Amino acid sequence: MPRFPFSTARLIRMHYVAGVFAIMATLMILSAVLGYYNSKSALKQLLEDQSHHLLETLLSASRNSLLSTELSEEILIERLLNNAYFIRSLYEKGEVNDQLLQRIAKDNHLFRINIFTPEGEKRFSSHRLTYPRDAGKFHPAERLAPIFSGRKDTLLLGIKDARFEDASRFIVAVATAQRHAIVLNLDADGLLRFRNTTGYGAMLQQLSRNDGIVYAALQDTAEILAATSNVDSLEYIQDSPFLSKSLRDSSYGFRFGTFHGEEIFEAVHPFSYRGQTVGLLRLGVSLSPLQAIWDDIYQQVIVITAVIILAGSILITLFVMGKNLESVQQEYREIESYATGIVENVSDGIIVLDHQEKIKLINSAAGKLFGRRAAEVTDQSLHTLLGAAECRQLLHDGGIMQEIDCRIGPQTRQLLVSRSYFYAKDGQRNTILVLRDLTEQKTLEAQIQRKERLSAMGELASGVAHEIRNPLNTIGAIVQQLDKDFEPARDAAEYHELARLVYGEVQRINQTVKDFLRFSRPEPLQPERFRLSALLN
Repeated sequence: MPRFPFSTARLIRMHYVAGVFAIMATLMILSAVLGYYNSKSALKQLLEDQSHHLLETLLSASRNSLLSTELSEEILIERLLNNAYFIRSLYEKGEVNDQLLQRIAKDNHLFRINIFTPEGEKRFSSHRLTYPRDAGKFHPAERLAPIFSGRKDTLLLGIKDARFEDASRFIVAVATAQRHAIVLNLDADGLLRFRNTTGYGAMLQQLSRNDGIVYAALQDTAEILAATSNVDSLEYIQDSPFLSKSLRDSSYGFRFGTFHGEEIFEAVHPFSYRGQTVGLLRLGVSLSPLQAIWDDIYQQVIVITAVIILAGSILITLFVMGKNLESVQQEYREIESYATGIVENVSDGIIVLDHQEKIKLINSAAGKLFGRRAAEVTDQSLHTLLGAAECRQLLHDGGIMQEIDCRIGPQTRQLLVSRSYFYAKDGQRNTILVLRDLTEQKTLEAQIQRKERLSAMGELASGVAHEIRNPLNTIGAIVQQLDKDFEPARDAAEYHELARLVYGEVQRINQTVKDFLRFSRPEPLQPERFRLSALLN
């Protein structure tokens, strides 16, 4: 089979592939060994980056936790103060009584509303029970002294122990014009429960539930401020240069260490809130996943080495066979593409039929001729394109090349059909039909023949017209001469009128002959400039 000039198929020699494989195998083994020894450094860097991000997240969450606690208390204080200011305005108008305070406390979910005189006597209260003046854990005059003494008009006491009960209260107080104290308090047990479930300590406990986190703690130079439940003691900051440096420089620090006998990776960073350094945030990360990765890398080095040695010969053989097969397939694709390009771009229609006279291939020219797409007629009978009579004439008549009239849609086309055969691998005969549309050619030939006949008729008519014109000129001259030279004895006027009439009719016939001759002659050429691109396009 001839080779196409653009074919790129090349067979690969075995010793080239073997050399390349040996080099690649050596590089892969060295890379695996070096990767094992470098993995600890790379994984340590990865662990530092992850711990860094985790610390940043924890620091941000810590600030947000404290801010949310402050915000909730500010909202609570604002609500209590608004109620206190409202009660103060009523009190100064003399409209306050116990029943009003009870209703306000109930409507606003307040635990107590009390109004005390500067002597610490309770004047009004939303609570009906009364206690002896000196009873309780403390005297109101002690806790409200800044208001009674005039030092403050508003007192935010926050969470304090209840005077008579084993409970906690959230307390605010405002002063009236008479330096009386309007005291509002809430039951603080719910607020304390909220702090315990959403506060900083709860956040650390929740963080410790992650498998990779061993412990988390916030520590200052004196004590542990908050920590996960498994932390009972930690190294003092002042006893560790590593911890002291991180706290002093306000920088991130990382180190390997142990905690309760377990190897850990510790990340630290100072925690600041509202411009003040609260302490050092310490985060212990488990090294178990890292150790598992190191073990996996070691096993992978052994497995990769064994697999490369064992599969080397097989891979070489398969590679060579695959590349050679790919080269052959590439050459086949080039030949197929070349042949397909020829078939698709040839101007004649090509139809290939199998032994059952079903269409196996139809090129674009044939599809355009019949107005059908290749996908529509593939594996269909030839009858889908041609009528039964045309099919019999094409496939079973003796001639290899023949002209047929074929009706395609509303038109009748004149086709020149060439028929040839080839045999497939299974021995079945296939038919190749090459169709050329002669309709336009036949139409053009008919037009040329018609023009030739018309031209011949024009030349004949021109000769006849010349023969008619000569006697007409003679007749016209004679009639004109008779009109001038002859004068009848009678009816002279009528004679001259008839002579002029005859002469006029002769001239009219002569003009008609002139017009006919001008029509039958070709127009004279009139050269003019034009753009050549318009003609070519």
